[in-house]
Amino acid sequence: DYKTKIDYVIEQLFQKDKMLKVFFENITLDKLDSTLIVEGDKDQVLDIIKNFLDKSGISCIGNPDVSIEDFSTFTVEDAEDLFARSNLLSYSGKKSFNIFYCASMTSEAMNKILKLFEDPKKDKHFILVVPRKIDILPTLLSRATVLTLSGEKIDKNAEEFLSMSISDRLEFIVSFLDKFEDEEDTGIKRDSVVRVLDSIEIILNKSGGVADNINSLKLISKYKNYLRLRGSNPKMLLEHLALVLPKIPA
Repeated sequence: DYKTKIDYVIEQLFQKDKMLKVFFENITLDKLDSTLIVEGDKDQVLDIIKNFLDKSGISCIGNPDVSIEDFSTFTVEDAEDLFARSNLLSYSGKKSFNIFYCASMTSEAMNKILKLFEDPKKDKHFILVVPRKIDILPTLLSRATVLTLSGEKIDKNAEEFLSMSISDRLEFIVSFLDKFEDEEDTGIKRDSVVRVLDSIEIILNKSGGVADNINSLKLISKYKNYLRLRGSNPKMLLEHLALVLPKIPA
């Protein structure tokens, strides 16, 4: 039998990560997988998902069957709560959606929802949105359709940082991190710094490319890995980058 156009497109999309917009432009609600893991900017990803649901006749406003949550650190307690809700009947008797952005997740939490992703209940959809899929356990990634929202959204903090003198950069670091002084034990501070470093990478690639900035890019990649570890010191890492990164006008 010949595949329909939509089946062919979906098959191609599943072979490798594609832009999220392309995916949702070529999927229908009845073909949507029960478990998705999406890598990308939180606001952009959520807007695309909400638009898809709205076009599919599912309102995201005042709908008890659509849950959208934002976690700085997704813990095992959060996973247990999600697991408990997965056993509840939907209010409409139709599909329900649990959409949750996690700036970071504990390994215990990921292992907890592994079973949920392995065997989701009928008409229950779980969409996990993360800034970086590399932080997610491979076993969990293998239980879901994994998608990436490609893009080059630049964080203004990165542009400002690179355009400053060393002394101004050091002052900037203090004021920037002070915004998260009450979030020391969560992943918010580290995730925010990683976002800035992501943007610095993009700027460096546009300004001279990899060849001219290879040492800086290697250092940024190394520090982003450090920042994924609990207990890492964002201030110390940023201060070193302030000393070694090239000055680039905004």
